[in-house]
Amino acid sequence: MSTQTATIIQFPQRPGFERSLTAQELAEALGMSERWIAYRVREGMPSHRYGRARRFRLSEVEAWLQRRTG
Repeated sequence: MSTQTATIIQFPQRPGFERSLTAQELAEALGMSERWIAYRVREGMPSHRYGRARRFRLSEVEAWLQRRTG
């Protein structure tokens, strides 16, 4: 019996491409809790829905936060 291992292929990112973050990843990046993220989403923080999944772009969120805090 032979064992096979899976190989993960990392594709290069396109120039200008920004990876979408989960709420948990965004919370870690901002040093906040996921609950804080949920409250900000209700206040209009930019996010994108893909089916039932909600994703965030850090650049959009940071710009939104900057506009709110001055």
